[in-house]
Amino acid sequence: MSRTNIILLAGIIIGFNILVGLYLFLAPTPDALPEGYSDIEVAEEADEVSVPVFSFGTALDAMELHASTSDFSYEGEEYPGLGIFVHTVNGRKNTEDKFWILYHNGTTSPVGAGDLEVSPGDSLEWRFEESIY
Repeated sequence: MSRTNIILLAGIIIGFNILVGLYLFLAPTPDALPEGYSDIEVAEEADEVSVPVFSFGTALDAMELHASTSDFSYEGEEYPGLGIFVHTVNGRKNTEDKFWILYHNGTTSPVGAGDLEVSPGDSLEWRFEESIY
């Protein structure tokens, strides 16, 4: 391997490490959330529950952060190869005819919460409604 290739490879590795470090440094923690965030109240019998998105990651990451800083809660079951199936939001469980359906920026999500990539400012909602399937 030539000296130029080694220097180029080293530069790429260093650059990648800097980007990862910045991402980890800038990712919000519960202590760094916007003022008033923890004051968000979650209605237990609501048919719609919003989950704020403050960082890049998955919808499940946003849900975990929201659950750690508010009254929001969810329960689900992990299915190998498929991900988590959310069956309960804020203590309200799916029924025979109504389910918690994930919406991303106003439309139903084509993937589960663990696979849905989100960005800061995205709209993320769980809606308790009849399935269209």
